[in-house]
Amino acid sequence: MDMPEEVISQIFGQMWDVVLEAALSFWKQLVFWIQENLLVWIKGDIVPLTAESIKLAFTTLGKATKDLYEAIKKAWHELQRFLVEAFVEFEQSPLSPTSWIRRLSSMLIKKSGSGSAVVVRKEVEENIDWESLPHDIRAAWIRNSQKNYKVDIMDTRNKELRAMEIHH
Repeated sequence: MDMPEEVISQIFGQMWDVVLEAALSFWKQLVFWIQENLLVWIKGDIVPLTAESIKLAFTTLGKATKDLYEAIKKAWHELQRFLVEAFVEFEQSPLSPTSWIRRLSSMLIKKSGSGSAVVVRKEVEENIDWESLPHDIRAAWIRNSQKNYKVDIMDTRNKELRAMEIHH
């Protein structure tokens, strides 16, 4: 069983993978638009060979995004086998209005020295500046000046995966 630090590192790696997949989740819509609009123009006004090459490139990239989605989904389900909960909290620092505290809390299932499964709580805290806050947290703070935010990472990732599933 992995150490809690390794699990946290894996969580962040998975988060970036999911963000990448979310950006690519609209790929089918883009490919459809290109085929219905851009390729018609290219076929009529530019060398037909170019249109086929472009179509092949977009089709190949579409398959790659589907494969990437499947890999992300599999990795997330594997991680959930031993990740009980994971939250990230953002709290405005009492020392400075431009400084924030980011606290990652997780509960993991880990094997003890005797081989039995135990639940371990891990918390990592760091100071970050305003620019390092996620966009949605900054926007929420601007809207209502709330000083604390808590995000359920597991719930958020599950929702993102369900939304991506619709596009694949």
